[in-house]
Amino acid sequence: MKTSGTLITITGAFKEFAPELYKFYESEMENLIDSDNSLATPFSGSVFASTAFNFGPRVVTKPHRDHLNLAYGWCSITALGKFDHTAGGHLVLPDLKLAIEFPAGSTVLVPSAALIHHNVPIALHETRRSVTQYSAGGIFRWMSYGFQMKRLAKAASIKGKTWWKQGEGLYAVWPVVSTKGNGFQSVNEEEGSVERKELEPIEMVKGRSNTCWKDRSNRVSQRHILRP
Repeated sequence: MKTSGTLITITGAFKEFAPELYKFYESEMENLIDSDNSLATPFSGSVFASTAFNFGPRVVTKPHRDHLNLAYGWCSITALGKFDHTAGGHLVLPDLKLAIEFPAGSTVLVPSAALIHHNVPIALHETRRSVTQYSAGGIFRWMSYGFQMKRLAKAASIKGKTWWKQGEGLYAVWPVVSTKGNGFQSVNEEEGSVERKELEPIEMVKGRSNTCWKDRSNRVSQRHILRP
């Protein structure tokens, strides 16, 4: 399967903003596939183990963390459909006090296990679909225990990695939350300099209706690394 333009954009963004984390994902997926030649990533050129297609017709998520994903890992979220992105469908990150206009065709990479995220409902006559790519934390744990269950590893006196310790240094630029207003510090590791940027105040967006949250017509199809 050839790599699509969207996938190239996602891969390029991952490499650009978190090169060390990207290399970690890349090497771990290579190690996993080398251990079992029946495995393959859902798309060639992708370092994510799984993909989920949310067909809608009006995909809306409640505030949540993807706690089963790698604790310090990223996932990509792409919005599709036809909706007024100025009135609904915003990506909301409550921990960062951000509500972001997120039109169809947009993609974001977020640490989905660490940050609460959700999106604002859209109008009943509109459509919104989404595609997400991610890697479950259990895959990395499986490899850290020598490609076996934790209980078997413990029986063999094999210790797994300490996950937060493993994640240190994988972010080249780490945002530091400011105690004064909406600001952050970008650390340039090569030069050792710190650049402070002030962000414009952003008002949290409240959904117009909970109707879409109760819509049970959403259909989800997932494509995982394990293939029959």
